[in-house]
This record gives sequence, structure tokens and C-alpha cells, in this order.
Amino acid sequence: MTPHLPQEIVDEILDHLTGNTRTLRACSVVSPSFRGASQRKLFHAIVLDIRDSAKVLRLYDALFSNSILASFIRSVSLLLGESNDGGPACDILRMLTRVQRLHLINQDVVYNLGLWQNIPESLQTCLLDVFSRTTCQTLILGEVLFPLKHLQELTHLRHLQLHYVHSITYNDDDGLRTAPDPPAKRPLESLTLCTSPAARRLLEALCATPERPSLSLSYLRSCTFEAVQQSTDEVQTILDLANEHLQTAYVGMYLDCAGRYLDFSKLKALRMLRIHLAYAWSLQGAWLARVLATLPSQIEELEIRMDCPVGAISAKEWDEIDAQLTQPRHIGTLRRAAFHPHGLEGERKTCFLKHCLPRLVENGVLIDQPNSSTFLT
Repeated sequence: MTPHLPQEIVDEILDHLTGNTRTLRACSVVSPSFRGASQRKLFHAIVLDIRDSAKVLRLYDALFSNSILASFIRSVSLLLGESNDGGPACDILRMLTRVQRLHLINQDVVYNLGLWQNIPESLQTCLLDVFSRTTCQTLILGEVLFPLKHLQELTHLRHLQLHYVHSITYNDDDGLRTAPDPPAKRPLESLTLCTSPAARRLLEALCATPERPSLSLSYLRSCTFEAVQQSTDEVQTILDLANEHLQTAYVGMYLDCAGRYLDFSKLKALRMLRIHLAYAWSLQGAWLARVLATLPSQIEELEIRMDCPVGAISAKEWDEIDAQLTQPRHIGTLRRAAFHPHGLEGERKTCFLKHCLPRLVENGVLIDQPNSSTFLT
């Protein structure tokens, strides 16, 4: 006989087993109090690979035989492919009424399989039904070309991630100039883009006219630009649109030419900033010095990662970086700053940064952070 434990203790035990599928399955047969809590964690996030019909059918059988399991599912990762018409996957999607996060992934190497029009029509219908539910607040597109007209309609989204330059695409009937005004009560809160072209397509998707955005970016609290290259205009536009509420930003810059700077001075709520610089080693020091001069006074945490050798940044540039971060407006507000120069670790890195950034060290702001880690999430 299993001794009775308060449900709070059972939940605490199972919280430590999140992600441990094998142990959670074992716990689900211990007692009724363990069963429900274990199943809730086991079915919180599922993966549907429509190329593996056997696994999809097993999941369908489990959900069909115990309908409460479908109510536990909050996150769905759908792996697209050409193996079948998605029938069993459609049946599963129809059961899900509480999905909060949907991740579409094109797993096949054939480019055309990522086109929305090449997804079976029945599966398209089911996906659009899931998208349209107000509970679905996070959409992640990986190697999937999603039509603009549908993206415009998702005005309830709070988190959007586009992990491929062609994650959104054009159709003749997209109606970019005739999109209706959306409700403004569920603004987008976080945004992830992989390239400047993706940012350009996003802005075109979200604007019915330049003066009337279809999905507001003005309430963004977090944004990630994974590989900014070519023009920075679109990224700067998004930063400016989010100037009132943006608190956390990550920018990965490919410095392949001069003159492409970002200006953070208009961001009234920015607290944490992480920058990763790649390529154009000779430009990284000057770029940093100029961009750091635009940091707003309320910035609290800063992390800089550089792919260039330490000798590529001159002593004058290091001094300018040190001077910008110790301006009077940053005294008392900038609490932590970490620098990760390429090729330096441990004591060598510590000594080098103390020599190059003495004022930050004196202010107690510079922290000794391993290159392999980050304190900003």
C-alpha cells in the first residue's frame, strides 16, 4: 500500500524530475496522486514527426483512450516531411485545445518541402486552427516558409521566432495593404530573428501601411537578432518601435563592411544587452566604441563577445570603450559588464581586461566570466 503524501509534496518531488521521461513514466503508476502530476509533465510538450506514422499513431491511441491527456499538452513541435498526408497528426491537432507554443520544423533537405503550399491542405487547415486560438501565444518557424497573410492575422501572438531567412513568404493574394485593424490588447512581447532580410520581411508582413502596423512591436520586452548582416536599417526600425518597453536585447553582428552601426539611445527601458561580433576584426573596436556611446543611462548589465584576436583592437579603442562605460550617466546603474575576447581564458584573460579596462575594474563593474558561459538569458 502506498502511503498518502500531500499533493504539494508530490508536486515538489516531480518538479525535480522534469525532462526525465523514464522516471516520470514509472511515477505515473505509483498512485493516483502521482499519476495525474506525472502525466501532466510527460505530456506538457510533444513532438509530432509526420514521417514516422507508427509513433504518431501510438500517440493518437494514447490521447484517444484517455482524453484528459490532450488537455495537458501546451507545446507542440511539428516535424514536416513528405512521407504521408499528415492524417494522424491532423487528428491529434484537433484534440488539442490548450496549446500555447507551436514550433514548425522542416526536417527534409529538400528546400521545396518547407513551402507552405506543399504542406498537405488538411494539415494546413489544422495548423491554422491552432494558430487562431488565443491560447497559442508562441510561434516558432524553422525552415518553413509561412505566408504573410496568415502572419498578419495572428494578432494574439506574444512570442515570435523566425529561424530562417525565408521564414515568411509572399503570395499574390496576401492583401498586405488591406489587412484589418487588429485588437491591441495582446501585443507581441518577444521576437527572435536570424537575419536582416528576415527582419525586412517581418516588417513588410506586419505593416498594412507604414503608419498602421498589423501586429504591434511597440510592446516588445525582449528581442534577439541572431545574425545581423547587410543593412541594419530593419533592425534599427524594430528597436525604435520597441523603444518604450524593450528591456533585454541580443545582437549578433557580422561586421563585413564599415558604417553599419546601431543606436540604442532611444530605448527607454533597456536593462540588459548582449552583443556578439564576428568578422571584420579590424572594425570591431571602433564599432564597439561608437555603439556603446549610445547606451541609455538605465542599462544595468552588459555582455560583449568578440571573435577577433585581442591584438585587432588597439589600446586607444580599448580606452575609448572603457571611457564610454564609465561616463557619469552609468555610475550607479551599470552593475555588471563582461567581455569575452577571443583566445583568452582564465588568468590571462583577467589580467588583460584589467589592463585594458582599468576604470571599469575600479568601479567594481567588470566581472570575471568564463568565455563559455553567459550571465544574460
